[in-house]
Amino acid sequence: MTLHRLINCLIVVCLTCMFALALGVLGPSMEPGYPREVKERALRRDLQAAEFCRVNSGRSTFEWAESGELVCIPRAFIQSTR
Repeated sequence: MTLHRLINCLIVVCLTCMFALALGVLGPSMEPGYPREVKERALRRDLQAAEFCRVNSGRSTFEWAESGELVCIPRAFIQSTR
């Protein structure tokens, strides 16, 4: 392999790595829909709601009412899908 071809290969590898790094850094911000922070906040809220219902109602699930209130549903009221 000639020196010229080796330098060209190194340039291509470097450009590919820089492109991959740019996509890794900018990729999440280019995602359509809600920003990542909004999705993470909603997930944390749901996890906290599930923990609250589990502690206060035992084995249960939850729903959010139209008013935004948390509604814990005890296991006795959960219908089985089996």
